[in-house]
Amino acid sequence: MPPWSLNCGPLSIGSDGVEVKPQLLVGASCGNFHASAGVSDVRNILKVSAEATVEQVFKATGSSLGDFLGNLQACDGIADEYLNPVIGHVEGVVAAVIALVGIDVGGPCTVDGAVRIKTGIGMGGAAALGWENTEGYRMVGAGGEVAAGLHLGFSIFAGLRAASNCRDVKVCIETANIGIAAKFLLPRDEDDATGPPPPDGSAAEGSASGPQPAGAADTPSPSLSLRRLSEA
Repeated sequence: MPPWSLNCGPLSIGSDGVEVKPQLLVGASCGNFHASAGVSDVRNILKVSAEATVEQVFKATGSSLGDFLGNLQACDGIADEYLNPVIGHVEGVVAAVIALVGIDVGGPCTVDGAVRIKTGIGMGGAAALGWENTEGYRMVGAGGEVAAGLHLGFSIFAGLRAASNCRDVKVCIETANIGIAAKFLLPRDEDDATGPPPPDGSAAEGSASGPQPAGAADTPSPSLSLRRLSEA
């Protein structure tokens, strides 16, 4: 049986169980079909909408934003007309993410995400105000009429998993017919690279390889002296 759900106000019943959510939503979904009206779960994105759509989901990965979008486009069943508006504005997407969270996702990184192709009717608007969503990301951005100032033809939301973690970023892109959600894991900066403490003796070995003051080689280390005393 395909996954299904039924929403009545804050109550959500479905194949995953029963849950009370901070939403005011009436609707149902079964498999690829989805119909709803109201305010969606405000923990994710504050979205007011009314829609009835049939959706298909395609997943992909990539080593950069452009590579990820190209791999999505290569999936069977996705018409170029859906992704071309986003692929043609990759630099604009990167600039928008920088404006929202101050992180550059335009370089090499690990990208894992999916695209939802929507066919049907609907209307609404959305805004993310920076509170933590159900995945731990603090999303910001605006959609619908509020996003018209971006001049990209689509809405962008972005967020960090934690304020102190600038490597884990989530980006959501919404157009009339598609919704892209992707998680970016940026490479660690050399200045921020911190690993586990070195094993016993490795620090001493590293220091011995560098220049030493005269007579340092003849001075036994404290650990060596203690070891000799214990043997005695």
